[in-house]
Amino acid sequence: METIESRQARDGDPRELQELKFLHGVARLATTARTWEELLSIVVDGTRDALGADVSSLYLLDRDGRGLTLAATNGLDRHQIGRAKVPIGQGVTGRVAATREPITILDVRSDARLLWVRGLDQRRFVASMLSVPLSWNDQVVGVLNVQTEQLREFTPRDVDQLGAIADLLAGIVEKGRLQRESEAQVTALKAIERAQAELVALVAHELRTPLAVVRAYLDLLAEAVADGSAALSRAVEWHGLAEEQVRRLDRLVDSILASVRPEEQAALDLVPIDLSGVVDETLAPLAPLLRRHVVV
Repeated sequence: METIESRQARDGDPRELQELKFLHGVARLATTARTWEELLSIVVDGTRDALGADVSSLYLLDRDGRGLTLAATNGLDRHQIGRAKVPIGQGVTGRVAATREPITILDVRSDARLLWVRGLDQRRFVASMLSVPLSWNDQVVGVLNVQTEQLREFTPRDVDQLGAIADLLAGIVEKGRLQRESEAQVTALKAIERAQAELVALVAHELRTPLAVVRAYLDLLAEAVADGSAALSRAVEWHGLAEEQVRRLDRLVDSILASVRPEEQAALDLVPIDLSGVVDETLAPLAPLLRRHVVV
């Protein structure tokens, strides 16, 4: 007569088949996830279901290596994603990251190792917990937790199953994270390129006006010299006005250079201005350009 053991050996342990099916499904879905958030949602939802838990949470190691940040959860406060942080070595999650060893807790409410993170008050509904590290290229990149509302003694089989999930997810998550960071860098570089183009356009516009004024005064001086006219007596005045535009160019260049320097700029002072005086001051240097036009 066929025993349960022989039937399982022939057909495969249903739990093992479920685990393999889950791992295959995560690997397939992870390659088709449209966004980083969708990928992480697949990770935590699939992990919770595979372990028969109530809550699953994924923490990723910060790039400075000092702590972990909640990256995804399907049972805790989602508003804490990207905010809740656990220092390395502190709490269950931090200890798992530091030791690279899984931790099981039968009752978190009476275990001093658990770090109650502000904003994630789990005491109300979390009872038991299993936590395993995510390792990639011999480096811990995160921690995967599952929790239950009822007391549950996680078995070595549970630890191995979650460990297998973590091993698969580590590479998928880290590669997805690197891709996301690369895309963010590309976006930032494009923004810098746009800002540079806008700066060049602004500088070109600001430089054209004083250059045009200087050119107009030079034309007046050339005409006066050629004609030997009475206008020659105003040459000194035109020279001074042209020189003022050159000084304006100097100030403009200094202002541009100051704006692109990395050091911190002093706070701006807000003062009242005479708008009419500003208009007159702006139009005065443009007199040679506007001499054939009426300004109203």
